[in-house]
Amino acid sequence: MESALRKSIRCHALFFQFSKILKYSNFQFSMKLNLNEYLKEINNALTHISDNVDALDSDAVECNYDGSGVLKFQITNEKKYVLNIQRPTQQLWVSSPVSGPYKFEFEIEKKCWIDVKNNLELYELLNKEINELFKQYNINSNINIL
Repeated sequence: MESALRKSIRCHALFFQFSKILKYSNFQFSMKLNLNEYLKEINNALTHISDNVDALDSDAVECNYDGSGVLKFQITNEKKYVLNIQRPTQQLWVSSPVSGPYKFEFEIEKKCWIDVKNNLELYELLNKEINELFKQYNINSNINIL
């Protein structure tokens, strides 16, 4: 049988390890939405992004969103974005051809999607990258997803 002192030491060691992880983590823990709120917010975000990309008057941009939880759009048939829902974790995953993969969670207090690793806001990231791609490929258009 384990002594009380040994249990206490083990508990303090675990607490110390956990507190070190929290200290060096960029991610801010937040409350989760219930499933219906999550589905509403993610559908709003994907529809909003799709509408803004579709509104661009450019033959260089192709967008596909059918409401199934996966949004795909590409710029100049080379740079393809994929955004999709992840119900188990209540996240929105983004694959960017510019900067790689992201996992966003809805921040209730700020009412926006924030990347769990870098604290980037979804719309700001997409605005920046898409407009940079337009400049790179000399596409005379501008996007402003807000």
